[in-house]
Amino acid sequence: MDDERWENWVARGLKGERLHEPPPEVVDRALGLAPRPAAARRSSLRWVLAAAASLIVVVAAGWLFRVAGPPELPGREPGTVVRGARIEALSPTGEIDAAPRSLRWSAHAGAERYRVRLFAVDDSVLWAQTTAAGSIELPDDVSARLLAAVAYQWQVEALDEAGGVLAASERVQFRLAP
Repeated sequence: MDDERWENWVARGLKGERLHEPPPEVVDRALGLAPRPAAARRSSLRWVLAAAASLIVVVAAGWLFRVAGPPELPGREPGTVVRGARIEALSPTGEIDAAPRSLRWSAHAGAERYRVRLFAVDDSVLWAQTTAAGSIELPDDVSARLLAAVAYQWQVEALDEAGGVLAASERVQFRLAP
């Protein structure tokens, strides 16, 4: 842009005329930049348009996800085992009045048997047993060793035919009231 066009454009703006977006040459000159070739200006415009289009796509996808919700996961066939599943340990939990006579948990589909472990405060295993039922009786000698005001933990794992763990409960804590 030559000096005369520049001065004319600036003068119209100073007179209060409504000016449209200035030509790129005017912007470059106002910023003190060297004039860019027309190809460079087109390249910059393409980049800005591509960035704007990407932003629109991301915002639209987020809106659709929020409106439609997450995609549904495929259902599992009946009788299949889901690895990493949880078993709910039912009792004993929390503070109890007397030493427990049994441990109970929710059954897990596909389990051949369950491994039950009772842990001491130091994480050592006080007692461990396997059973096919959804509960197990504690032997009298194990119940007799449980002390008042001491916290104990227990955990149950569902096992398949080969002894692999299908599911496990979290460690559940109980304590005999003092």
